[in-house]
Amino acid sequence: MGGRIDNSMNSKGGGPYSFVLSGQNHHFIGSLLPPEGHPPVYAQLYIYDTDNEVVNRISTVSRNGRAENLDPNIVKLIKRCLDKHNSIVRNYRSAAEIMKHDVVHDVNIRLIRNGNSSGVGRPYDMPTASELAALIVGDFDNSYTSRDIIVKRQSGALQRIDELHIAYLPLQYPLFFHYGDNSYDSSIQHGQESLLTTKKKTRLTPREYLAFRLMRRDSERSVILHGKKLLQQFIVDGYSMVESDRLNYIRNHQKELRVDLYSGLSDAVTRGETDPSSMERRVILPSSFTGGARYMIQNYQDAMAICAWAGYPDIFITFTCNPMWPEINRHCNEDGLKPCDRPEVLSRIFNIKLHKLMHILKDEKIFGSIKAGKLN
Repeated sequence: MGGRIDNSMNSKGGGPYSFVLSGQNHHFIGSLLPPEGHPPVYAQLYIYDTDNEVVNRISTVSRNGRAENLDPNIVKLIKRCLDKHNSIVRNYRSAAEIMKHDVVHDVNIRLIRNGNSSGVGRPYDMPTASELAALIVGDFDNSYTSRDIIVKRQSGALQRIDELHIAYLPLQYPLFFHYGDNSYDSSIQHGQESLLTTKKKTRLTPREYLAFRLMRRDSERSVILHGKKLLQQFIVDGYSMVESDRLNYIRNHQKELRVDLYSGLSDAVTRGETDPSSMERRVILPSSFTGGARYMIQNYQDAMAICAWAGYPDIFITFTCNPMWPEINRHCNEDGLKPCDRPEVLSRIFNIKLHKLMHILKDEKIFGSIKAGKLN
């Protein structure tokens, strides 16, 4: 994937763990076997030299300088659990057995794009091995689609995994999806009508799916919420998945967004462009896209319009989150975690307190009646 752990920002210790994305995030998958003369990495460890798999796994981590406290017994235990319960791992193990006893036929693994080809949302029950992955022995047939991923026996090329592939997250986080269960599927529909749900919005979005997975429930103990550093990587990875889905929607609906205001003519004149052909190829980000240039300009213009109408502001409040707030520590201490291990708790409590502050200012009027204000 495109992210990495950045230790330069916290070289002396004591600061927050930093997982940094540079540019666009991608997930790639390689072949079943490593190239000649190269050690196995990632999913290849399920296929190559399985008799020494635990040693190979520890050696892989050691090359990155992160194997100081690895316990081989724990690695063996995790390996046995994944072999028994994870449907994707079982497909890799089956491929290893076939390649071990049959050197004639070529073996590939097909990671199926949609577990439910009918397009109708279904309940999230335990997946079967054939729903998410399938073995291909011999030549390919015409049953697979262009969105499926074919992991070949041996090749030097990497394949990019689409963000909306149901195996996108299970392949990257087998400890979180230990049954190999499906991640987000664009065919999932809302289970019941909501007051906030419009008729046009019937399918689950990536943001709603991730919000569901990041919610604590008394009836279950979530492995994801106890992932510590891996949870932080999962959240960053998930947000890039949400943003990519939103950008794809904007890219595919340019005709609806390309109104006169967004045609780019006024922007082009301002920049001094003289080539009209470039404007047709440009993808326009509307002001509704959070963090985009038009979004920032729109917020600035709204604030200036309020000042032009109501006059100069009397107060400018900067509201920040304190990780030592008792509400945060109460949630974290129940699970033996630190505030830095639960970024989603910090975000929710900060949002609650921010809206409480606005309630105090607007409704309780501790500074008097408010003529106008803006929350950014």
